[in-house]
Amino acid sequence: SCLLLTKMTEVQEGIALLEAHAQRLGTISTRPSSQAHDAPARRALSSRGDRYTPRVTSSRVQTSEHDEAERARALAEAVFGDADALNAGGHPQETNSLQAHKPQRVDPPREINAPVRRNPEKVSGDVLKPQREGGVKNKLKDLEVRAAACRRAGRQKEEGEAYFCMGVLMDNSGQQRKSLQFYDKYLRVCRAIGDVRGQGLALNCIGINLYELGEIESSIQAHQQHLEIADVAGKFVAHSNMGICYGDLGDAAQADLNHRHALRYAIVLSSVQGEALACGNLGTMNLSQGDATTARACMERQLKLSSALHNAPAQAAALDGLGRLAQEEGDLSGARDCFEKARDIAKKGGAGDMAANAKVEVGMARGEEMFGSFVNQYAGVLMDGLDDEEEDDE
Repeated sequence: SCLLLTKMTEVQEGIALLEAHAQRLGTISTRPSSQAHDAPARRALSSRGDRYTPRVTSSRVQTSEHDEAERARALAEAVFGDADALNAGGHPQETNSLQAHKPQRVDPPREINAPVRRNPEKVSGDVLKPQREGGVKNKLKDLEVRAAACRRAGRQKEEGEAYFCMGVLMDNSGQQRKSLQFYDKYLRVCRAIGDVRGQGLALNCIGINLYELGEIESSIQAHQQHLEIADVAGKFVAHSNMGICYGDLGDAAQADLNHRHALRYAIVLSSVQGEALACGNLGTMNLSQGDATTARACMERQLKLSSALHNAPAQAAALDGLGRLAQEEGDLSGARDCFEKARDIAKKGGAGDMAANAKVEVGMARGEEMFGSFVNQYAGVLMDGLDDEEEDDE
């Protein structure tokens, strides 16, 4: 009995530590359940369904949280037999979630239990494998039945959540146009019940889908509506997305303004990831406009922050931008060094596409450097020949 009591005490201590760690990460809410869907969104922003949790960072706090995280993970394995119990909802967490010039998504509330988003770059249009297509159809049917049952029962919140899940399924199958219909239904339900957080989520999804479909002006309108009702974290996302849209339209002034607003909100949130993202967007935009001084400052800041976060794709993107900047300034050796570092970091971080692109950039930079050296040598030979001819004439 003493042994059993001791084990029970250890389990209770472990659960208490896990809950404290989860509350710190924002994976467990301390609010009453009755206030859950009316409260503003305070967690969760991402580009492809990854979590984005702004928090103050310092070396002391990070070290303490890391130690507690390791202890909590060990207790999770002992108590639950699974260290992934720390990942609420079973959704995978990725540290390299934010990339410059990529639309940022707002994470759905966990109670929706939405499907995990697939990487849009890996979704090949509307073509799916037969077995996967059948699975999607079955899930859609189940969600349609759930939405209809909730509508008859007057459970509008659950009805709207079913529509949102159907929209994510359509996105995962590459059918953004169809998913817009479900997000619009979700938005109408959220407006009817006064769910501000749900409205922001729906408008964010609508804006990103419209952007991916090439309807950029309509996308800006959706993000503007999101901006008007969002909290600080939501405003950061809305401004980032609007900056990207205006940049694609060629409106440099509005793009710069929105990216600067996003940077301010990231600083207010004490978010290193958000600041790195905003600096990357500003650097890319200023590079395209020929403002080398601002572009360099932003990209160097992005490189410093992303290095601290061990975000390989962001580091590679910053180095690639600095390499292109060096190319434009005629520093071919410096450009080659930047591209080589970008290639190595991307390869090490598992960003295969970025590593391949950087490899091409390395080859081009080496070629330009060798060609420039050849031209200089040939010009020197010609000048020596002309000097010899002048001496002979004399």
